[in-house]
Order: sequence, then structure tokens, then C-alpha cells
Amino acid sequence: MNNQSNYFISNFFKLESAGGVLLMISATMAILCANSSMQGYYDLLLSTPVEIRVGIFGIAKALLLWIND
Repeated sequence: MNNQSNYFISNFFKLESAGGVLLMISATMAILCANSSMQGYYDLLLSTPVEIRVGIFGIAKALLLWIND
């Protein structure tokens, strides 16, 4: 069973439409979370600080700003 699921997943990601399908699923899940009782957790997720640092240089922004960029 594990080989079949690995085979399916590897074939799925070889498709050109795989990125679009994942984007549509993610957008649908975000809409459902934002309009349900999980809205507070969704807002917390979007306000989570994310930082990228290389040496002394760093950029720190909320996750929502990284998504929008």
C-alpha cells in the first residue's frame, strides 16, 4: 500500500497542473478556516513572525506580509 501511495504522489507532482491543484486546495481551506470558528487560529497563523537571516542582515515580517509579497 505504501508503494502505491508513493507512486501516486510522485506521479501527481510530475503533472504540470499539480501546483494549481495544490493552490486551489489551499485557498479553499483558507476560506473555510477564515469563515468558521477557527478564525482566531487563522488570524494567529497569519500574524506569526517569520524571519530570514543571513549573517547580520535579516528581514522579519508577519507571515501575511510574506504571502502578499
